[in-house]
Amino acid sequence: MVAPNNVPPQREQGRTAESSVKPIYCVVGDTVCAVRIWSEAEWEELDPSDRPSHAVHVPGLGWVGPVVGPVIP
Repeated sequence: MVAPNNVPPQREQGRTAESSVKPIYCVVGDTVCAVRIWSEAEWEELDPSDRPSHAVHVPGLGWVGPVVGPVIP
C-alpha cells in the first residue's frame, strides 16, 4: 500500500522533541516563537491553561504549536 504524499511521517513516541537538530521558528502576531511537537502523552500531561491556544493536532504526529522562543540572532 502506498501512503499519500500529504500524510506526515510517523513520529517515534519514545523520541523527545528536544532531539531535533535545528529549531524551527514561526511568528504569531509580532512574537517570534519556536515550533514544538508534543506527543499525545505529553499533551495530556500539560495543564489545559499551559497548552498553546494556536496548537493543532496532526494525526500520527501529535500536537504542534508555538512556544515563546529566543530572539533569532
